[in-house]
Amino acid sequence: VAMRSGQGEYVVGFYRWPRGSRGPFGLEGTTYVRFAEVTTLLNQAGYSFDLNYDPFEGRLRRQGGEAKHQVRLERGKCYAAVVAGGGTLKGIQGQLVSADGVLGRTSSAGGPVLSLHVCSERDQQAELIIRSLRGEGPYVAQLFVRRGGEEEQLSRAR
Repeated sequence: VAMRSGQGEYVVGFYRWPRGSRGPFGLEGTTYVRFAEVTTLLNQAGYSFDLNYDPFEGRLRRQGGEAKHQVRLERGKCYAAVVAGGGTLKGIQGQLVSADGVLGRTSSAGGPVLSLHVCSERDQQAELIIRSLRGEGPYVAQLFVRRGGEEEQLSRAR
């Protein structure tokens, strides 16, 4: 265990993955397990699949390559976009951009899965942009949604 900054106690725990390592959309192995873990955490936080969208699937054919998907965000709702990569796609950047600019951005330079969270203050069109930071390969992205609350609005204001 290495701490990058600060000090304090930590806990190490091990657990056994209770499911298989193959899932929908052709995901398998570590990529599927990580995607399923993020999905489970989002479900516990009150997010569910956005039924307005099927999963986005595609392929980033080179490092630095990107793909774009159009989404509609509704006022008062919070969204999480989960992207899982396969093949040699080991680093991913995701961002949601609207006419107002970048709504949210995150990256997972050391792994093939990321989760990007944004709360929308108004109805708007946005673009989910997925970019390869390291490697190339297929990806699947899923949009999750939940009704926004004071907690998300306060954390966005900070």
